[in-house]
Amino acid sequence: MKKVFKVLLAISILLILLINLKIIPNPSDFTMTRDIILSRRERGWWQYNFIPFKSYFHIGENFPANVWLIIGHIGMFFIFGILLALSSEKISVKKCLLISSIFSVLLEVIQFAAAVGVFDIDTIIQHTLGAFVGVIIIKRKCFKSVSSKNKKIQTFENRQ
Repeated sequence: MKKVFKVLLAISILLILLINLKIIPNPSDFTMTRDIILSRRERGWWQYNFIPFKSYFHIGENFPANVWLIIGHIGMFFIFGILLALSSEKISVKKCLLISSIFSVLLEVIQFAAAVGVFDIDTIIQHTLGAFVGVIIIKRKCFKSVSSKNKKIQTFENRQ
C-alpha cells in the first residue's frame, strides 16, 4: 500500500511542477498565459515579493479570484502533505514540513529563474500551511487508530 502512496506522491509532485511552470494551465489563473509571462520577461519584467503577507493587503482588488488562488495554493500542498505522510510511517511532522517548505522554495526559485511565474513568499507560506494541515490530519488519524488498536490488545490480554 505504501508503494501506491509513493506513486501518487510522485504524480502530485509532477503535476505541481507542470502547473507552476505553466506547462499545463493553472485552474486558478486563466488570465496569465505562458506567452504573456514570456513576453514580459523579454522586456525585463520579473516579479517578486519578499514581504510576508503583503499579497493579503491586495486581496480585495480581485476578491473572488484572489481567495480562490490562496485556497488553491493551500489545497495543492494539502494533498502533497497527505501523500507525504502516507508514503512513510516513520516520517515526522517536522520532516514533512521541512520537505514541503524546501520543495515550495525550489518551485518559487525555478518559477522566478525561468520567468514563468512570480516568486512570492506568501505562496511559500500557503504551501507550507497546506502541507502542515495535511500531515497533521493523517498523523493524528493514524495515531488514534494505532492507539485504539493497542487499547483493544491490552484489554484482551488483561482478560486472559
